[in-house]
Parts: sequence; C-alpha cells; structure tokens
Amino acid sequence: MLQDPLEQLLKESKSDCLVADVFFPWATDAAANFGIPRLVFHGTGFFSL
Repeated sequence: MLQDPLEQLLKESKSDCLVADVFFPWATDAAANFGIPRLVFHGTGFFSL
C-alpha cells in the first residue's frame, strides 16, 4: 500500500538514493523504477544485541 505513494514522492523530489528499512523489500523495486540506489537500514540497534 505504501509503494505507490513512495514512487510519487520519488518522482516529485528527484531523489539521488533511497534509504529504506529492511522490512520494506518492495522499496528495491521502487528505487529501480527511478534508477537510483537503495540503501538498506537495519534498525535492530545496539541494545538488542
């Protein structure tokens, strides 16, 4: 449900890259549609380790 709004935002903002959480695998497709790299953010954090 969030992929379409994200792609609209990427279209309007002319972004250079996309930083997305590991739990949004569809963000890879959205970034590929605009030819920009996707950086994966894994937010587990230090305290849980």
